[in-house]
Formats: sequence, structure tokens, C-alpha cells
Amino acid sequence: MIIATADAHGAPWASPVFYVPAENYDLYWTSEKTSRHSENIRSTGAAAIVIYEAERGKPVDAVYISAESTELADPEDVKRGIEVMARKPQPDKWLIESVDDVTGDGPWRIYRAHPTTIEVRADAVEKGKAVVRRESADFRTSD
Repeated sequence: MIIATADAHGAPWASPVFYVPAENYDLYWTSEKTSRHSENIRSTGAAAIVIYEAERGKPVDAVYISAESTELADPEDVKRGIEVMARKPQPDKWLIESVDDVTGDGPWRIYRAHPTTIEVRADAVEKGKAVVRRESADFRTSD
């Protein structure tokens, strides 16, 4: 997914990140704690996310999400984040081997994006020309 964040002064930043979805539409990812998007999340918590599938013939090939994002610090949240991240295979160099990898002096942190809006990309026709529009997606989240 591509996550767009902004610092406290509004300067935008976009980054591709490996993510894993949870059953309640929350998205989890691991990033270096000093990366610019990580610093932005600690600063503002706001994020815009695009997940794009470039496969032809699919009725929906992109999802747009506005989300409140947080760096996980509570031990139970970190434990849950590690469990979610373990659901999707990753290269060995990115595997979380212990809680120490994502807390304290560890190089990474786990982040969670909780969607506030979800829209999908939809094809339409305007004046005989193909256009793409966003349509609200029906979703429910649990807080």
C-alpha cells in the first residue's frame, strides 16, 4: 500500500509499505522508527492510504482510505500487531523475531491505521469518455 502522511507543518510524504489487514479493516505495517512517515504519524496521526491492484478486468482495482494511524506502544497492542503481521509471509530480513525488534532499542515499530472512510475506484463514462470516480464503500469498524 502507499501511505501518505504530513508533518506538523503540513509537508506531505508518501511511502510504499508492506501491510497486513485485520478482520476489522485496520491495517498494520512495520517501519523503521526513524523513517519520515513514522515521525509524521507520531506527530499528527493522520494518513491517507491507497491500495492498488493493477490487474485488468477487476471491477474494483483501488481502495482509498482516510485513517487515524498510531504507533503501537501498549504491550497488548504490540502483541496483537505481531500476531497480525505474522499472518502474511515476508522475506526473512523483515521477520519480527521478538517483541524487542519493535520496542525499546529495536529498529522497527508496528503501526496501525484505523479507517475513518473507505472509498473504491469505479469506472464511469462522461460525455462518451471513460473516467474514474470514487464511490463510498459500506464498511463497519469496531472501536
